[in-house]
Parts: sequence; C-alpha cells; structure tokens
Amino acid sequence: MEIKEYYNVDPATDTIISSRLARRVVNSDAKFRGCPECRLLLREIHRHNRIVKASLDKSTKWFIITASSTYKKLVGAVQSREEHSAVKDTFITLYYSLFNRPLYHVPSR
Repeated sequence: MEIKEYYNVDPATDTIISSRLARRVVNSDAKFRGCPECRLLLREIHRHNRIVKASLDKSTKWFIITASSTYKKLVGAVQSREEHSAVKDTFITLYYSLFNRPLYHVPSR
C-alpha cells in the first residue's frame, strides 16, 4: 500500500495535501467475517448474532423514523397545496357567477 493511494500528495515536496475519497467496491461475492478459531460466520455465532441483529434493528428504527417524518412533511405540503387550490377555484367560480365574466380578461389586439 502506498500512501499516494489514499492521500493527495504534493509531488514537489512529498507532503500530504488532503485525503482522497474512499473508493470501496462492494462485491456480492465478498466473504463475511468469521471466527478465527472455529471459522464459523459471525452471524452463526449466537453472541455475535445478537450484535448484528441489534445493529440491524437500530438501523431499521432510524430508517422508519426518518421516512415517517419525511412522509408527514410531504402529506402536509400536499394538503396545504390542495386547500390553496380549492380556495382559489372557489374564488374564481364565485367571481364568474357574480359578474358573469372571467376573472382574467385578455384584451384582443
């Protein structure tokens, strides 16, 4: 491993300028970590399986809370837009029925 693979280095002075973005490729054939003694997958060992399940539960809970709050914001925005549109349509209909002409008049040339 060279340091230049992970950091941007100034070629003149060989000093580190900044870190590079991590480029990790997730492979579906990647091997899961296992116990160094018995070679079982960590998911199959009860002690580690609890940790994995707790981590998944925490991530799922966070996702549900975030998705729910975003959904509530979107529903509120849609409802307010629909109410605004309904009030506007009612006003235009009322104006037209009272004055027997359209609200917006475009003069002809």
